[in-house]
Amino acid sequence: KSTQQFLNEDLLHFGNKPLVVDGIIGKKSIALVNGPLGTNPGRRRNKGFQDAMTKNRLKFSDQSFFVASDFTSHAAHELLAINTKISEFDAVVCANDLLAAGVIKALTDQGVTVGKEIAVTGMDNTELATILNPTLTSVDLRAERRGELAAELLLERIANPAAKPRKVEVQPELVIRQSTGNSPRSKN
Repeated sequence: KSTQQFLNEDLLHFGNKPLVVDGIIGKKSIALVNGPLGTNPGRRRNKGFQDAMTKNRLKFSDQSFFVASDFTSHAAHELLAINTKISEFDAVVCANDLLAAGVIKALTDQGVTVGKEIAVTGMDNTELATILNPTLTSVDLRAERRGELAAELLLERIANPAAKPRKVEVQPELVIRQSTGNSPRSKN
């Protein structure tokens, strides 16, 4: 599989499903900014990143991982204010939009132009992604739809307790914006 196909299909994993991160196609030096590894999201995103990098024969080392004290923008900014090596990467994948906001702030403080010199992606597609400068490419995990489905399944179970359990998957969606340098012209 080519580097482009890898970045197009496999970079992050949510459970056993790959998340499409088209926003960083062509990047070869990729860092992960994550929250604490003692948390489920921290472990899962760390493992998904390592697995995808290994599977696709892209080089990474301990220096590819930046672990903040928590999942906030302040924690990411604080971490990267003292560790400026993040700017040596072509792309930075962040475990959530708050961390990405801190990364963008830290890179801007270092004089790096996000979206031109380096790509940054987030996860969760929060409102914050639309007000950052540059606007943030982010993976939308479709939490609202997952909540709706959970309620529907619960009501089905209450109405028919003997019914066989159903498994429903909600596919995430990548929303491409300016932080990866290839934003479509849109209101996003």
